[in-house]
Amino acid sequence: MLFGFNLPTYGNNTSAESIVKTAVKAEELGYSDIWTIDHTIMAREYAYPYGRIFESLTVLSHVAAKTSRVRIGTSILSIPLRNPILVAKQVVTLDHLSGGRFIFGVGLGKGEDDIPEFNYLGADYRRRGEYATEAIKIMKTLWTEENPEHSGKYYKFKDCVFEPKPLQKPHPPIWWAGSSDKALSRVATSGDGWQPITYNDRPITPEDYAMLRKRLEGMLNGRKITYSLRIHLDLHVVSRYRFTTTVEELGPRLAAFKRSGAEHVVLDFGDLPAEESLKLMKFFIEDIAPTI
Repeated sequence: MLFGFNLPTYGNNTSAESIVKTAVKAEELGYSDIWTIDHTIMAREYAYPYGRIFESLTVLSHVAAKTSRVRIGTSILSIPLRNPILVAKQVVTLDHLSGGRFIFGVGLGKGEDDIPEFNYLGADYRRRGEYATEAIKIMKTLWTEENPEHSGKYYKFKDCVFEPKPLQKPHPPIWWAGSSDKALSRVATSGDGWQPITYNDRPITPEDYAMLRKRLEGMLNGRKITYSLRIHLDLHVVSRYRFTTTVEELGPRLAAFKRSGAEHVVLDFGDLPAEESLKLMKFFIEDIAPTI
């Protein structure tokens, strides 16, 4: 199992300095990749923890220049909130600036806290699925075709130029979030990876993961993808009870996901002071990861 790490881009403790320190430390420690969570503007009643957050792609562009080996990705970018042509340009730019290290994690946005954000940004929450499907089709067209054309419900273009093309061929890998039937269908149709976070509005379990992976494999017709997930860990507690919680709960929990078919996991330690987060990153990769 490979381990990625969510950069501390949100919450009361986030800062430009802590983001860069974490990115550099993740590469030094051997994490496979570093990721950003995506939000823009939150309703006051949902202000914590994502009301104070740095923009996802901008952060990755900055840390790409501070690192050289670790992969970078979005976990996840909410596609229905954005113009797909602009995102296609941002992604191809980031792919070049990072030397082909970018993983494009995408999703729809889900939950009561997302609805005001959609309203503020003028996006249609009810049509987010069909919008995202068209958006990804547009991006793939722009990334792969010399004379891109598209005529859809939301966008139309022809007789245009879109250069440069991505370094990664045919394009940066697209990892879809989500665990609904429609989400699995999007993975099967246009995904190179799958990275769920919840199932039935609760944190996904190893049992959920095994069941959903089997269902997804039946839809892929033999096509290979990367099986990932993102989990939020209360490692602040783990650090205080490292000889009990770490050995008896956290390691076996991740091992159970591995047995369920997960090949990769993105860890989110939450809103912690920078120095504590750095210590826990080291603790995890040296003490917990070898037990899994």
